[in-house]
Order: sequence, then C-alpha cells, then structure tokens
Amino acid sequence: IDLDVVPYTDYSYKRVDRALRDAMGGITPSKKDKIHYQTAMLVELARLFKEYNWVQQYHISALRDCNSELLAKYGSKSGSDVMDDSHMARPLVGLLDLQLREDCLPKTILYTMNPQDNEVIASVAGAFQGGTKGKIQFGTAWWFGDTRSGFERQLQKIASASVLSSHIGIVTDSRSITSYSRHEYFRRILCNTIGTWVEEGEFANDWELLKSIVEGICFNNAKNYFNIDID
Repeated sequence: IDLDVVPYTDYSYKRVDRALRDAMGGITPSKKDKIHYQTAMLVELARLFKEYNWVQQYHISALRDCNSELLAKYGSKSGSDVMDDSHMARPLVGLLDLQLREDCLPKTILYTMNPQDNEVIASVAGAFQGGTKGKIQFGTAWWFGDTRSGFERQLQKIASASVLSSHIGIVTDSRSITSYSRHEYFRRILCNTIGTWVEEGEFANDWELLKSIVEGICFNNAKNYFNIDID
C-alpha cells in the first residue's frame, strides 16, 4: 500500500460515509473527510489481513509526478517521483496503535524511500512488536535506497535499534524480471557488512551463529514470516 502521506485520525463513520458519497457523486471530498475515509479503509484492510494471516506492507515518503512537463507528455510514473520529507512519525504511530486497539494489527512491513526516516521507522517498528517474531518489520531499503550504501546504512540502523537476526531480507520487484538479481546483490552486501563487524571485533566470530543469522535473513525468516510451506 502506497502511503505517500500517512493518514490518521480518530475517524467517524459519518464522515467516512460523506466522503464516499461525495466521491461517487463527482464531488471532491474535503481534506478532513478524505483522511477519515483513508484511516477507516486502512483499519478495515488490516482487519482482513489479520483474519487471513496476510502481511500488510506500507511504502512511505514518495512524492509523485514532480515534473509537470513529463506528466503532461507521458503520464504518471514517467520518471519524476522523488523522496518526500513529510513528518510521518505521529500519524504512523497513531495508525498502528489504532489497529492495535481495534485488535486488528497484522504482521506489517514498513518501507521508507527517504533514508532520513530510517531511525524513525526502526523505532516505530520496535514499539509494536509482540506475538510473532519480528511482527513489525523495517522493510529493506527501497527505491533510491536500493543501493550498496543504502543497504549498508539500513542494516546498520536495524542492528542498532532492533534484532538484525529477525530481519526478513529483501523483497522482489515483480514488475521487472531483472529485479531478481537484487537478492544476490543484497546477500553479498549483508555478508560483507556482518563480516566487517566480525573483523573489527564488533560481533562474535562464531561460524554457526553467523551462518544461522545469514541463512535466516536470506531465506528462513521470510519463509516463516509469510507462512510459506516448503519441504
């Protein structure tokens, strides 16, 4: 789910209904009614995700279609999306806590396009753990962060703020077959990062422990997190 701006309010069904009726009638809902509708929709989706034991994923801090000339000539998603610097900690915490209070907070992966949000996302994920190992995940560096420096920076933040061994690793961008190579790229960077920590005396030089951590991040954690049945 793309959350370019994270919506959150203590919504009322009256305003949710009004937003829907306005939109269906060709009227642009008010900004406040729109937030009520978006919050309610995310809560109800979370309820379904939890019921079916699905994982919800939030992609945050993308500012879309910034170049009006490209937009007019080629349409949306034509190469002018950029990082956003919106302040999303309070609405994100509010949204997750509302789902928690409604007993519908499912396993969740949080991604941010902007690396300045890394520590915020890592700390927010840590505040809502419980019931499942690594229930709220800080998703792998995304989009502009999908680079060596981006991966290294994010792995450092995860290791500093949470339990790196619970991380579920990189995702696949299924829109492009070439994206599958990112798994190998990420694994090499992961091993190099952990190996550097070991060489510098910052982590135990225990082969079995290291093997377990790397195998977990590269495969086993995702297998268990998504309940994938593989013999």
